[in-house]
Amino acid sequence: MRLYLLRHGQALAKEEAPERPLSPEGETEVTAMAEALASLGIAPVRILHSGKRRAEQTAEAVAKALSQGPAAERMDGLKPMDPVASLAKRIEGWDGDSLIAGHLPQLEALASRLLCGDEGGVALKLVTAAACCLRRENGRWELEWLLGPKQLRR
Repeated sequence: MRLYLLRHGQALAKEEAPERPLSPEGETEVTAMAEALASLGIAPVRILHSGKRRAEQTAEAVAKALSQGPAAERMDGLKPMDPVASLAKRIEGWDGDSLIAGHLPQLEALASRLLCGDEGGVALKLVTAAACCLRRENGRWELEWLLGPKQLRR
């Protein structure tokens, strides 16, 4: 099973828009990442987001780019400060590749928890609109790849 963690794109400031949707630049970087993920042939059986507008827009961009994939769905427990222990346990029960469009610090803490059993054990940096792929094999997680917007521009 593969778990794709995708940080939402750049969002507007809270003073500008209280619901903090993606900024125009954020929309551009998320669209580029979604198209890159589609070109890599990812095929998640679920695309999840926190319900916050910027994460929802990010998840919807991926669902649109995959066209034959599942619709984006809101899931509880994916907000920026939500604990990762229960989420990691929930993920262990999943079958099929999955994508989570989410936030910091939760995504980095989740990756660390899965990779080394400690939320602060590995420093994985996810800039806005960055994605990583974690692969579970024989009950063990490993980092397969990490891709950021800068790599897409090259």
